[in-house]
Amino acid sequence: MKFKRLPLTELQKLEKEFVQFLASNTITADDWQKLQKDSRAKADELVDMFSDIVYQKVMEKIEYIEFRTSHEMKQFKCGKEQFEMIGLTVMPEVPVDLRKGEDLAKLNDYAHQISIFHGTKNYDPNREEEIFKMMDAGAMKTDGRLYGLLEKLYSKNKD
Repeated sequence: MKFKRLPLTELQKLEKEFVQFLASNTITADDWQKLQKDSRAKADELVDMFSDIVYQKVMEKIEYIEFRTSHEMKQFKCGKEQFEMIGLTVMPEVPVDLRKGEDLAKLNDYAHQISIFHGTKNYDPNREEEIFKMMDAGAMKTDGRLYGLLEKLYSKNKD
């Protein structure tokens, strides 16, 4: 299994797609009921295969993710070959919480107590699995606007 099994609540939401998946594997509703009853391992294998397909499609669409703590933020651009990361660290004494949107507006008041950094990392073992691992560890999908802003700040500070 490449990712992990979808939770039951998600499987229920994707019932129509799962039925189509079973049909494409020439498994009828009666066959599915019989598999669940008589061959639990085979039924689980099919659920795992379906889960991998769903996660693969979701991960392929992700362009930006982020990690945030109260005093550190890492924004990732998920390219074809590697992550590009721009991070921001605020000194512990600064009274902000980077997890709160309203506190981001306060950062300008503490510019001298902020460090910004940049890096790249190749995917291991591949793009979708690496993104999945990061999201499973707490990263969140974003729209990339904050990444763009930090990229401009980094470029300005680098020069």
